[in-house]
Amino acid sequence: VTPLGVRVGIRSRDGARSNVIAEGFGGGGHQAAAGFTGTGTLEEVVARTLAAVIRELQDAAPAAGVRSAR
Repeated sequence: VTPLGVRVGIRSRDGARSNVIAEGFGGGGHQAAAGFTGTGTLEEVVARTLAAVIRELQDAAPAAGVRSAR
């Protein structure tokens, strides 16, 4: 946590795209590594980030030929 917000670093593999997640929050990077500075409380940033990660994993699963556990 910094005076500017919550710094978030994302790493991924196997089809999930870190840059897509980070770009949704105004950040950027590469498919395997990206980041952004989130606004709000730590708890709020974590909740929004996890929701974005879940969406990206669900989007990446069909492309990777992975079946959902639902």
